[in-house]
Amino acid sequence: MSTFSRLLTDANAAVFMLLAFASVREYRRGRGTAPAWAATAFTMIGAVAWLAVFPVQPSSNIYHALWYQIFIRFVLAVLVAFPYCLYRIAVTFRPPSRVVRRTVDLLTGGLIVAFFAAPRFPGPNEHRPAWLIPYTLALIVQWTVPSIYAAVSLWRAGARRPTAARYRMRLLGAATAALTALIYISALLPQGNANKPNNLIQLMQLAVGVVFFVGLAPPRALVTYWQRPEQEAARIAMSNLMAAVTASEVADTILPHLVALIGAQSAALYNKDGSLFASFGDLPQDAQTDIGESQPSAGKLRVALKNGGSIVVRSTTYSPLFGGDSLGVLQWFGDLTDLALARCASIAREREFISNAAHELRTPLTTMTGLASMIAADRVAMDEAQLQQCVEGLVRQGNRARELVNTMLDMAQIERGTVSFADDVIELSDVVDDSLDFTPAPSDRQIVVKIPDDARVRGDAERLEQVLVNLLTNAYRHGGKTITIEAHHEQDGIVLSVSDSGDGVPSDLIPRLFDPFTRGASANGTGSGLGLAICRRIVEALGGAITYDPTPEWRSRFKVELRKAA
Repeated sequence: MSTFSRLLTDANAAVFMLLAFASVREYRRGRGTAPAWAATAFTMIGAVAWLAVFPVQPSSNIYHALWYQIFIRFVLAVLVAFPYCLYRIAVTFRPPSRVVRRTVDLLTGGLIVAFFAAPRFPGPNEHRPAWLIPYTLALIVQWTVPSIYAAVSLWRAGARRPTAARYRMRLLGAATAALTALIYISALLPQGNANKPNNLIQLMQLAVGVVFFVGLAPPRALVTYWQRPEQEAARIAMSNLMAAVTASEVADTILPHLVALIGAQSAALYNKDGSLFASFGDLPQDAQTDIGESQPSAGKLRVALKNGGSIVVRSTTYSPLFGGDSLGVLQWFGDLTDLALARCASIAREREFISNAAHELRTPLTTMTGLASMIAADRVAMDEAQLQQCVEGLVRQGNRARELVNTMLDMAQIERGTVSFADDVIELSDVVDDSLDFTPAPSDRQIVVKIPDDARVRGDAERLEQVLVNLLTNAYRHGGKTITIEAHHEQDGIVLSVSDSGDGVPSDLIPRLFDPFTRGASANGTGSGLGLAICRRIVEALGGAITYDPTPEWRSRFKVELRKAA
């Protein structure tokens, strides 16, 4: 064998062996049916290519040995199995008809059995028996049918895939077709010495191996180059996403882009309760709710969102072999969606807050404007009692407006995180006493206090007192005659509760009880509707939680969970 032929033989062996290692690596990364068949195919062909490095000498009597006859049958079985494995890769994208499936399975299995049942195979320079002709024809048919099916299926299936996946699938399809053509070319060329291979055939084999390798495991730089259209689309999508101000606008931006980027048939955004919020593409009938799990082998990828919802993309042609990075891409867009939805929710809350604040301020300001206009127009005609009544109204409405503004500023500072909270050891009984001194109970109310002497919590005493004052004020305004303040130890902290014997909060008000500007029908214009909202934010900033937790004994009961002091 010439030096050039030797180099080409070694290069072919190296390329196909690297291809075998790459296919195994892809399988370990993505698992799934398609990677498993790819690893099987290229591991087998890599082993055959490696054997070519050690050619058998024609003068040897090795062709008559039993072990060689068994060995040659295994090699032929590998050659039969290789196009079948490529066919199995292709059918993960485009399932064949039952007739095609059974034909290919029977042809492959039957030919392998026939090879092991055949008489002795002759050596390269020996006479070809007549029975070898049908075997050769059967091998040609068996190689051609699944190979051409695989080549065409991979090429056609790549049409709806993202750019990088499309190029990879079409490279594998082209390499499969080229390998089939190479088999025919080799068969038609005059047979020469096995140790003097045709250099043109070797170069073609090397080119096919390189194309297979690039299709199966392309270099990262090449993948990045292929993905430039998607990267530009992602940049545009991110820009549009930053301009979105509603959840619907976020969905309209993200979902179409995911369908194009991942090559899916549909993408859907679900609410935290699993109900469908928005979708794009051909959504299946059974996809109206999120069942909460990914099924990559069935073409379903799901990523959970931090707000409790989820994004799900579906495709009947999904395969981990070419979409193994799709879950990472989906997770990345899921994170962007989380940020966008959180920003939209914040914008919605701010708009609602501003609208409610304007509505709340309008009442005292309108009253003050009316009283001031009355004084300016009729001051001469008004007696001292009328003038005093107007002035008192101005002071009362001014104080109400000032209290409302201060409360809103306080709440805004807490939400922005600009308020610092102390982390001291607090005697809970002292905070309760100070709260009662600041807001003494009306004469017709009975206050019952049950605070253990060893009830000590960590937090900010002034802010905790603010919470208690709000809860006591609500109880005085809307509660019953008996008000109980008690605390008890729990494993992870101390629970402080404020209960009263009133009728409790109306059931329709409970879901939004801690939302800003929430007031019941019995409020009669009193209060700002911000007290409980501020209580929640303070308690959460102190590392605790506040809930409305009525009991059969106390129909109105607020429970505050606090951190226990060591």
